[in-house]
Amino acid sequence: LPAYKGVVYGVAEATNTYALYLAITDEEDPVQLMRTRQGEQVASFRYTLSADGSRVAVCVTFMGDSANRVSLYLVALALPGEAQWIDEVTTDARALATMTLLWSPHANELLYHAWFYGSTGPLPGDPDIPTVVTETPPWMLLTENSVRRTLSINPSYSEGIWLAADRFLLVFKQDYPESRFDIFDTSGRLLDTHTLMAWSQPIPAPDGKQLAFLDDTALPAVKQVHVLELNTGEVRVVGPGSSTIINRLGITMDSDLRWSPDGSWLAWNRALDDDDWSDGFKVGELYAYEVATTETRLITEALGTSDPYHPLSQLTWLPKGNVLNYLVRADNGFNFTINDLASESTLVVGVMTEFTCPLLRAWPTNEEVLWNSCGAGVYL
Repeated sequence: LPAYKGVVYGVAEATNTYALYLAITDEEDPVQLMRTRQGEQVASFRYTLSADGSRVAVCVTFMGDSANRVSLYLVALALPGEAQWIDEVTTDARALATMTLLWSPHANELLYHAWFYGSTGPLPGDPDIPTVVTETPPWMLLTENSVRRTLSINPSYSEGIWLAADRFLLVFKQDYPESRFDIFDTSGRLLDTHTLMAWSQPIPAPDGKQLAFLDDTALPAVKQVHVLELNTGEVRVVGPGSSTIINRLGITMDSDLRWSPDGSWLAWNRALDDDDWSDGFKVGELYAYEVATTETRLITEALGTSDPYHPLSQLTWLPKGNVLNYLVRADNGFNFTINDLASESTLVVGVMTEFTCPLLRAWPTNEEVLWNSCGAGVYL
């Protein structure tokens, strides 16, 4: 909380009793913002902060003997201890519910949606209890003055992203070819729709002008990287995605789409099967798309690797500028490479040795590659 010079945190104080606190720098005691009543059976306690840091949305799932419920509260940091009840959804005792909470980064508005998990059918050993069909609640918008607005939107959307003060997108995730994302205004009116590769996620640029996503509708099993210009609705295919990426557990993964901090570049990796798959070899390629010129550049060509799981990884942008760094699998570890896209120069800083255990092959994560705030130095 920059404005308060503090932090909001939750505490499990006793069995099924939760509290939310605000701790401020240089003040001795934290302030209690909210607390559930003792004796209530709390299954989950989740909270998220508004973009300006003035309000906290709290989602609490309660369990009961005959019914469960999920409740939404709003806590203003200026009025600690006065949690405002906003909404509630009740379910059968055999199902639990929680809420997706999405604060707008541009205004004090909250997009939320309750959804169910767990069984809604007869309990084992209780065949006489009828199956309960629970209707999925609608998507809701909580305005800045705490007015609830029901949106006429299909409740089957699973995730959402705010794009601007008056626009957001919702992702409908199903198996191929049903996955898509739709863009709505805050009244719930559909503005645009696009197909999406199953189980992938659109990635908005930091400047809010473009949106990157993967789609394999035109060529099944061949992923294409798309960039959507949000102001005009123009979609551009900017390059090939991975035909196959397999991680260390053998799970198919998506190309790693990464925007530069200023939104001027989009980088992604691409994995391809080698001709001789029996040896466990794969090759990796790295691409960068420049928004200003609409040109795509191949940064690395067909890098051979003895690691069948992870040929090219950890794309990270410097905090400023158009400099990209990444790790390339080498025989004795990982080459940490810095690429200046403006001057088209590449520098291999050094080798990071790998750690291998009997069950999993591990490699450095983003947390182990850290640039300082001005981009003048990097810690490995």
